[in-house]
Amino acid sequence: MFIAEGTQKTVTGAGQPDDSFLFRIAPAESLTWPPGRYGWQRTATNGTDTYTTASGATEVLPSYAAQVSGGDPRSIYEQNIAAIDAVLQNRITADVQSYTINGRQLTKLSIAELLQLRSYYSQLLNKYLQETGQGGQSRIVRTVI
Repeated sequence: MFIAEGTQKTVTGAGQPDDSFLFRIAPAESLTWPPGRYGWQRTATNGTDTYTTASGATEVLPSYAAQVSGGDPRSIYEQNIAAIDAVLQNRITADVQSYTINGRQLTKLSIAELLQLRSYYSQLLNKYLQETGQGGQSRIVRTVI
């Protein structure tokens, strides 16, 4: 059973000889699921009572085959880090911390604040990569000042 954004999906599966549990979701069905994190519960019933025997979470990624155009395979953390890097790069060539036009003032984040924000998203990305099994020393993201 998967639950995401208030919706409920029922998936049947079968116990395996090694006491693991295998379930399969048909591609035609999962194609309609919006990308995102889904919580799941494995339940067992004896006809009268229902018991939760395991629970966890998984992530449904966008289907590249179903995309009409565009799409970004990066996680939101990678996208945010790239956006911060772009701002930092532009600061080097055209740095204006704040300005005023017609009495309205705009103040940008300082370079120190941007580096702190980048470090924050790098930590979130590393945690995400470890949780999803995509980690490893070659994927660790660090902010070097």
